Amino acid sequence: MNDEIQGEEAIQDGASTKVSNLREKAKKYTQALKGNPEAKACAYGSAAQGVIVGAGVLMAIPLLKLAEASVCGEPLPDECTKRVYGFRPSSLLTLMSTISGFLACVILPTVGGMVDATPYRRGIALMTGIILVIEHFVLIIVSRNTWFFCSLLLTISSIFYFTHVTLIYAYIPELTDNEEDLTTYNSIFVLVRSFIVIPYYIITGLAFYLVVGLDGIGTLDFEQNIARVSTCVESIFLIFLYFMTFYKGLEARPPKQKAAESPLKSILKIKETASEIYTRYPALYWYLVTLLPYSNSVASMASISVTFVTSFLKAETWLIGLMAIMFGVCNIIGSRVHPFIAKRINLLNDIKLNMVLWIVLCITSGLTVTGPERMNLFLVFACLFGFIFGWAIPSMRTVYFCLMPKGRESQFAGIYMFFSTGLIWLPPLLFTILNEAGLRMNYILLLLFVPFVISLLLLTKVGSFEDAVANVKKQEQMDEEMEEKRLAEMQEQGINGDGIHEDNGPVHEDSLESKTE
Repeated sequence: MNDEIQGEEAIQDGASTKVSNLREKAKKYTQALKGNPEAKACAYGSAAQGVIVGAGVLMAIPLLKLAEASVCGEPLPDECTKRVYGFRPSSLLTLMSTISGFLACVILPTVGGMVDATPYRRGIALMTGIILVIEHFVLIIVSRNTWFFCSLLLTISSIFYFTHVTLIYAYIPELTDNEEDLTTYNSIFVLVRSFIVIPYYIITGLAFYLVVGLDGIGTLDFEQNIARVSTCVESIFLIFLYFMTFYKGLEARPPKQKAAESPLKSILKIKETASEIYTRYPALYWYLVTLLPYSNSVASMASISVTFVTSFLKAETWLIGLMAIMFGVCNIIGSRVHPFIAKRINLLNDIKLNMVLWIVLCITSGLTVTGPERMNLFLVFACLFGFIFGWAIPSMRTVYFCLMPKGRESQFAGIYMFFSTGLIWLPPLLFTILNEAGLRMNYILLLLFVPFVISLLLLTKVGSFEDAVANVKKQEQMDEEMEEKRLAEMQEQGINGDGIHEDNGPVHEDSLESKTE
């Protein structure tokens, strides 16, 4: 009897210890954000990103079905093989991702370089946020007659979304110089981004029930109404979250010394920066190359998976919403597992393990989820994909911010967005081509393992993570010493900090640089 009592007490003590540990972790996260108002602002900005992604899923479903209905009629057939504007309706989302991703990859590095030359990083981030609120609210007009216009508007809004996210990312490297704290911050941001989807879907469902009711479940009108209510709720969420982001956080930044002042100079600066990365930061160079197949495949999973479950598995909206909530919960778990693993095997090995899991899941899901009758099995895979997705995002960011030099945050954030999402259009494009050729979608899903294999091979070129971080600090120290030497020579020549000689007026930068060299 005493042994049983002691066993029960031990179990209770163990449970109490676990609860206490969870409280301590939650307290640690809360204190981390309270102690840094800009980190707190970035958390609100990440929550806004989660709302936009969650609302995008609810809008994408009726857009796909409306495109099918426009050429195949209602009720929708099991498979719509007719074409609208030259493409299968099932290719709509991946085609939209292709266009918006391509435009973003052209624009973002240049925008980042130009923003660094101004004190308007905060203002431009706020402006793009306001544009996103307006554009997404206009999507309330989605219907049988406006689905194509709404598709174009959603494609255009993606460009503003990528620009907005780039400028928010530019603040993250400035939050801390500590690698472990940076890992914690990025984990928090992904956790918040994933968690916000749950209350957003709950409130959207409650609002839909109160305003519209549950009549006509499964019909196209029902899908349209869900999208309309969701975009109204989304606008309210975004207004609140952007207010909290910019009210007391994300202060303006002064112009960066090495920034470009015009689009032409920004393009030339990108070339100069690319040469600098290749020669001075080889680990960063190979890491960026690795991101091309890896991050872009991860980022493109949203449009591909929504197309897969809507057109191939024939899932209804409520089930897709449930799947998105499950995906978000597993995102949270994955984001928490990442710092735990990275602390033990280092950040680079952490990413390698994540890549291996992507390869395994793509192959197994593609071979086993062969049709709508395997929907329950895909729910399990959706949870597993959510887990490794939530793990991948903070891991990628933290490694990049540790390997990048400081002082040109907007430009390097633009470079990160270019390499991490600049080819986001390529996987959807390949998906569209294979879908147009008639290949079954589960086989297309299987083939997605290829870019992760390529990424795993490329990542071996980065070398030692510790040596790479040490090289960044060494190069930054050398830059500081050169800058101090330049300022000392300017003082000796009677030139002030603005490059103006006390007697002879402005001094040409080229002549000063040549003397310094």
